[in-house]
Amino acid sequence: MFSGSLHAQKISVVGFYNATRPEVASQLLLMPNHEYVFYISYGAVDQFSTGTWREDGNKVVIKEKKVTVDPIVIYAGNKPETKNQSSFTFRDFGRTKGIAFSYEDVNEPNSLKLLFTEGQANSKRKNELLLNNHQYIFFALPNETKANDQYQILEFDRPVGTNDFKIQYQRQQEPGPDIEFVFKDKALYVYSEDTTQLFAHQQELPADYEKLVNQSLKQLSLPDTLDIDGNNYQRVKPTSKTGNKIKIDPKGYFKADKADDQQPQMVITEPPL
Repeated sequence: MFSGSLHAQKISVVGFYNATRPEVASQLLLMPNHEYVFYISYGAVDQFSTGTWREDGNKVVIKEKKVTVDPIVIYAGNKPETKNQSSFTFRDFGRTKGIAFSYEDVNEPNSLKLLFTEGQANSKRKNELLLNNHQYIFFALPNETKANDQYQILEFDRPVGTNDFKIQYQRQQEPGPDIEFVFKDKALYVYSEDTTQLFAHQQELPADYEKLVNQSLKQLSLPDTLDIDGNNYQRVKPTSKTGNKIKIDPKGYFKADKADDQQPQMVITEPPL
C-alpha cells in the first residue's frame, strides 16, 4: 500500500507548436530557458519575433522583446557612368518627419537640409538625388527622448571607389501586446470573448533547436554585402553622436504630394536630376 496522496505530475509546456495551415506558415518554440521564438509567413509577408514566456495558472503568456534597429541603412556601390557625381536612392522616407541630410567634404554636418519640407511628405517608395562627389554623408534625426533642439547625428564615411548609395529608413517598431494562450491536453488554445480556437498541438523540440534558432536569427540580421543588378554593394555603418542646436535648412530636397502640400512647392537647390 502507498501512504499519502498521489499528485499528477505537471506537464511541461516546453515544446514545438506548428500552427501551419493552407497559405499561412506559423510556428512557435517555447524553450526551456523561458525564451520563445515565433515565426509567421503569409503571402509576401514574413514576421519573426522573440521574447520570454511565463506560466500563469493554465495560461502561457509570451512577451515580445524590443529589437533595436538602425534607423538609416546604407549600401554603397559604383556607377561608372556618373564618376564625378554620386547617386542617392532614398527608400521609405516619404512619410518621415524632420529628418535632414547632407553630403560634405569635411566630417562636420555644416549644410544639413530637410529631406521633406516640414509638414509635407510624399507617398513615393523611393526618391533620388544626383549630387557632386563628397566624402561624408550625414543624417540628423530628431531625438524624441531629448529636448527639441537635440538630434541624433549619423555620419557615414564614403568608401573608396563608391558613388551609388541605396539608403533605407527603418522605423523602430514597439513590441506588440502580450499574447495569452491556454495550455490544455498538450495543446495551446487562443481564447476570445465568445470563441475558443486551437493554435497547435505540442511536439518535442528538435534536438538541434538551438542551432536552428541561431541560424534564423542570423538570417534576420542585415548582410554586409548585397548583389544589386549584378553589382556588389557593401554596407556602410555609421558613427553616432548627439548634436545641439544644429542648423537645418527648412527647404526640402523633395516635393510633397499635391494632397499633402500646404504651401508652395520647394525646388531642389542641389544639381538637378
